[in-house]
Amino acid sequence: MQPTVRLALEKAWARGSKKGHMTGLRDFIRWAEEMDIPDENLFPATPRILEAYVAQWMGKKGSAGTRSKIYGIRAFHIANHLRWEETVQLKYLLEAVKKEAPREDTQKPRPPVTRSRLEILAEKLDATDPKDAAIRAMTFVAFYAQARLGELLPSSARTDAFNAKFHPVGIDVGEDASEKGTKLLHLPWTKVKKEKGEDVVVTAQRGRTNPVTALKDHIFLNDIGDDDPLASYLDENGVRKILTGRAMMARCNELWAQKGLVRLTGHCFRIGGTTFYLLAGVSTDVVKALGRWSSDAFLRYWRSLELLGILHIEMIEPPTNRLAVE
Repeated sequence: MQPTVRLALEKAWARGSKKGHMTGLRDFIRWAEEMDIPDENLFPATPRILEAYVAQWMGKKGSAGTRSKIYGIRAFHIANHLRWEETVQLKYLLEAVKKEAPREDTQKPRPPVTRSRLEILAEKLDATDPKDAAIRAMTFVAFYAQARLGELLPSSARTDAFNAKFHPVGIDVGEDASEKGTKLLHLPWTKVKKEKGEDVVVTAQRGRTNPVTALKDHIFLNDIGDDDPLASYLDENGVRKILTGRAMMARCNELWAQKGLVRLTGHCFRIGGTTFYLLAGVSTDVVKALGRWSSDAFLRYWRSLELLGILHIEMIEPPTNRLAVE
């Protein structure tokens, strides 16, 4: 395959997805070796081979895990211009795996980061410490802007590996968009728009978790210039260090554990911000638009659903005219 074609295809998948694809592909190859399946039947994979591979997970693995493995095999076929065929039987087998999934493997919805958890961070993180100040800014921005951590923070701590084409730098922080200080933050690369990027709204809030204040404090304390990674800080020697999503979550979970709270993942900030706005009564259309949610994903990630229902239907005024009653 021509290098330019391969590069273009590789850009079709998010970097986090590529890791999952490789895991699925390796598992498929390992399974084929154990089953003594000839190489010529693997790439391209015949429908019967794929169906047998999926069927073996019946009662052993959940739907999400099995689909993730299939996506990895499919991605390899697409990237290498190999024929890929998903039969009706394969779709039914995936549904059967879902229905027969063991209870412990059934994927539970990720809990959201709550406003009270943000308050703990506001209390425990030292705003005068460069690293803690960076974490304050990134966590508050991720929550209130409903942002994906992978779009804000790099996965590598190496400064020479940082690429401004994928993560924001100082100049990507816009001017005040309102009298309250709300700002637009440009994300140069996003999961949906890829290299086109998108702007997210960092909304000013009341209290200690105001993301605008935290962002300004971080930029000042860590001397973030136009070309400096936004997710970075100065160490005790004045050397700039990259703040990774893993390092940020480790610090957050450390502080939450002191309060007896369970560990959360980075994605919980995005769904936490979404849930916060919904519970506050913000229009669902506004929340979806600002959070850049697709309709299906938005519905799938709603949290505190029972509270949302109560907010929307309790204390409804009875009809006052006769036509409405009739």
